[in-house]
Amino acid sequence: MKRKDHATQADIAEHADTRMNIIDEISFADYDLVLGKVSANLQAFTECREFQYGKHAICFLGDFCQLETIGGNCIYKHHHGIYWEQAMNCMVELKGTHRYKDCPKMSRIMPAMREHGLSASDREVLNSRVIDGNKVKMPSPMTTRFATYYNEK
Repeated sequence: MKRKDHATQADIAEHADTRMNIIDEISFADYDLVLGKVSANLQAFTECREFQYGKHAICFLGDFCQLETIGGNCIYKHHHGIYWEQAMNCMVELKGTHRYKDCPKMSRIMPAMREHGLSASDREVLNSRVIDGNKVKMPSPMTTRFATYYNEK
């Protein structure tokens, strides 16, 4: 799926028994590059261009109250986007800030960043909490688990 612009018969056969696609961490996805490509691929794999993401049910999971994607092309910045709002038939949004329950500043900043952007004072708070890479003791790479973009390693 990552390096193709068409579906082969093998791709179509592999997805023939699929009933639901579940995509986690969607909040980190770039709107155009990721959602657009996923939609095009699933349409090709299911041989259905009538619907965004093809003919199978799809479930996206993610936390939109965290830092923005690196490129800044966040899903939630595309109001009425064809790959998001226009493609959904149901959405459950949890409004909790449990990750930041012990920090009132972060409990306020993270949800507000999505709705109003990042203010200069809030950016100052986030930058003050960056770990200094020169003084941090890094774990041994031989015993550390990590994920890569394509999970090939």
